[in-house]
Amino acid sequence: MMSKDKLKFLTVVLSIFSLVASVAYIAYRMASERAYREKWKDYNDCGIV
Repeated sequence: MMSKDKLKFLTVVLSIFSLVASVAYIAYRMASERAYREKWKDYNDCGIV
């Protein structure tokens, strides 16, 4: 069985990892959406889309 100190450390590390992964995913999605809008913005004016 794990000691309480090791369990606390593991919990903190997993929490930080989850937070960093969430922020990275949000940043990736924002960059992806921006690139998509930039790609298709020229077509909005000509009525194709």
